[in-house]
Amino acid sequence: MSKTTRNKPSTAEQTFLDEVRVLLLPERKDRQRFQRLLNAHHYLGGLKAVGEQLYYVAVDAKGRWLFRTFPTFRDRMSRRLNQIIRRAAGPNP
Repeated sequence: MSKTTRNKPSTAEQTFLDEVRVLLLPERKDRQRFQRLLNAHHYLGGLKAVGEQLYYVAVDAKGRWLFRTFPTFRDRMSRRLNQIIRRAAGPNP
């Protein structure tokens, strides 16, 4: 079995990732914005979940949502951001 070579983030990318925070969105207006962005940009569209829902968003050091704000290395960092989000959300029930 061959090993997969993974590129390490550059110093600038790592600095960016070190400043990423994951926030819960308790406000309805923020959750509506979240849904609008999903509907507009995600290939599956918005959430169609049933029951209780928690919305989380990753933000940069300035508090800006990271949804499509870093396209130059978005693909390389998506896996790493997903790991950060899963860690912040805690274990699955």
